[in-house]
Amino acid sequence: MENCNVYRISLIREKSIKYQANVSTAEQAAEIIRKTITECGQSDREQMIVLMLDIKNRIIGTNIVSIGSVSSSIVCLRELFKPVILANSVALIVAHNHPSGDLQPSNEDNNITKWIFIGAHLLGLTLHDHLIISTENKEFYSYAENNILKEYKEKGLKKLKEF
Repeated sequence: MENCNVYRISLIREKSIKYQANVSTAEQAAEIIRKTITECGQSDREQMIVLMLDIKNRIIGTNIVSIGSVSSSIVCLRELFKPVILANSVALIVAHNHPSGDLQPSNEDNNITKWIFIGAHLLGLTLHDHLIISTENKEFYSYAENNILKEYKEKGLKKLKEF
């Protein structure tokens, strides 16, 4: 007979930061993400953050998914969605900073956004936005405000359903 390991999964609160309870604009989300990076992360490196939301868009928590280098951060979808699922989130906002200050999305940014959008859809989650932020000022780029997520929804999900 073989042994079968039994696991218990838990979500551990590391610390708390103060912010507004609900998120209704990209600007509010960017400020929370910016605060997470400056208080808990390393603003001189690119970081991917996930903001976990409940059904009423109240913030459950944030998680620094990855910390990279000055110009890139590796994002593993499994690691991005793990805290979202453990927190019983129904929606999420992802964001990362560009330490260079250039907030235009790269090809890699666009590709990972597509994968996050598809992954969220397959898991029954709503991706509200992907933000690229500056920690030096209040500037940000929003995929939702630039109608890119709407385009993914209209075009991409039709193709996914055909698959």
